[in-house]
This record gives sequence, structure tokens and C-alpha cells, in this order.
Amino acid sequence: MCLDGADSVPAIAATLFCRRNTVLNHLRRLAQLTGRDPRHPADAALLTLALHTADTRSAHVSRAGRASRPVTRGPASTASRRGTR
Repeated sequence: MCLDGADSVPAIAATLFCRRNTVLNHLRRLAQLTGRDPRHPADAALLTLALHTADTRSAHVSRAGRASRPVTRGPASTASRRGTR
């Protein structure tokens, strides 16, 4: 688990200007959603690779002239497409 050279939860929290427990909660949630625990080196490497791949693909799509904004679903996005609120 690493964020710009930060190798501990308190260091990551300081870098992100949040509390240690917030970082731990986000790490737990990431583990629940992905089935990979970022506190384990092998899982952290896999998650890092996945994020870099997604970032690279996103950059490639935006350079190709396609919309790079995230897809949203639900009533709010439908209303905004119609120009109404």
C-alpha cells in the first residue's frame, strides 16, 4: 500500500488531509468491493496495475476525441440530458 511514497496509514492520512480511520475504512471498503486487500503486497500490486490500466485506457479514449466524463445513471442524469431539473 503506497501513495506518493507514503508507506503507512498515518502517512497516507496526512498526505490526503484526513484521519487515519478514514483511510482504514476506505481500504476495508475497497477490499470488500474487489475481493483484494490493498494491505497485502500482492493484492496492492494487482490493484495498482488495474488502476494504471484504467487510467491509461481513459487517457487513450479522451485523446481519441470521445467523451471522457463518467457515465451516470438514474433520475438526475436523465433530467440533465433533457435540460430540465
